[in-house]
Amino acid sequence: EVIVSIDESMKDGYILGEYLELDYDLEEEVTNSVFLSELLAYINELRDNEKFVLAMRYGLNIDGLNPSKKQYFLLDIANMLNISRQRVNAIEKSALFNLRLRAKTLNKGDRYARK
Repeated sequence: EVIVSIDESMKDGYILGEYLELDYDLEEEVTNSVFLSELLAYINELRDNEKFVLAMRYGLNIDGLNPSKKQYFLLDIANMLNISRQRVNAIEKSALFNLRLRAKTLNKGDRYARK
């Protein structure tokens, strides 16, 4: 077993630690993870039909609704729910509006909390 220091210089002049920094951004991964968990929490607050439409439309496996993570067209979702394509579109727009509203509400709360 070979033990190598993170500060060791490589053949090309770079330091091993610099390679790690280039290939892996922990802060970005944590930020993405937090964003995803917050997004899923917001989605779970939506009505069931809104959750279903978003899961199918965007290939999300929310509460086991779309385990294949396949993205579906409006018409496909309409056929699944036995409603019109226009109604599916309206549900999708409503869900996205509610998510944006929730995010704005939380962002305002964050700003006030920091002062």
